[in-house]
Amino acid sequence: MNPGAPSLYLDPLLPLALYRQPRSIPAVAGAVPACAILVAASGGYRVSGDQAAHGTGIQAPGLFWQRAREPLRVRPFAVDPREEHEHTGWLLIVGQRLLDQLIVSAFGEPGFSRFLDGFASAGSSPSGPFLDDLAVLLGTLARELDERPPAWRVRARSLLTDTMLSLYRATLTAEPEAAPSGFRVAAVIDHIELNYDDRIDLESLAALMETSPTHLSRVFRREVGVPLFEYVNRTRVRKACALLRRTNLPVTRIAVDVGYNNVSFFNRYFRRIMRCSPREYRREVTE
Repeated sequence: MNPGAPSLYLDPLLPLALYRQPRSIPAVAGAVPACAILVAASGGYRVSGDQAAHGTGIQAPGLFWQRAREPLRVRPFAVDPREEHEHTGWLLIVGQRLLDQLIVSAFGEPGFSRFLDGFASAGSSPSGPFLDDLAVLLGTLARELDERPPAWRVRARSLLTDTMLSLYRATLTAEPEAAPSGFRVAAVIDHIELNYDDRIDLESLAALMETSPTHLSRVFRREVGVPLFEYVNRTRVRKACALLRRTNLPVTRIAVDVGYNNVSFFNRYFRRIMRCSPREYRREVTE
């Protein structure tokens, strides 16, 4: 590795890159659909490029993110020109497919799931002080990506999850208590987890929760961050992924086992959520 160049790591099975001390990057992710996340821990940064033509400023502590299809130009700047500032930051490049997998694995934690889902659109966010372990996590992640010891992808994925969780906690702000919904969203999620392989329709589920279909849909989306049947499909795809990894069942059988009577619908939802077909997924995780 050239010590004078920024450290960029991308792997077909783990599309993840990490830059220490962000700087201008001519091409952050090549043809890989990805999200660039700038973490400013101290000082300030200005980001420009085709998607941020006039430059976007970010002050620490805070985050800035956008799609990583275009070159980025990152420059440190002093928040107050009269003062000297230490600039500490990192730039994560997370492949969209990997990000989608993290979102799927975040089920049961709606706030965290919404946080991850927010990276689908460009934006920025101030935060509270970052947790002390963030630099340690990112340093360990960089070593895993650089040295690639046995099972490094497993460790790197775990470290990425811990990193995203640290960022999420740092950006939490006090929110007013939501008005009572008349039912527990957790009960709806439990029902889906237990009955994903059966027919789930809005009217029957609303009757079970003793509420109206409209109220159920509105409250579920507000609390979980995705529409109810998007959650059902993601749950079924998650269960299908486990069967594809652990069994040799044909795809048509797995489609039925997770609740799809039409294999074309199953393939469509699987590809939209996982960015690959069921057979491609099985081949990648079993090779």
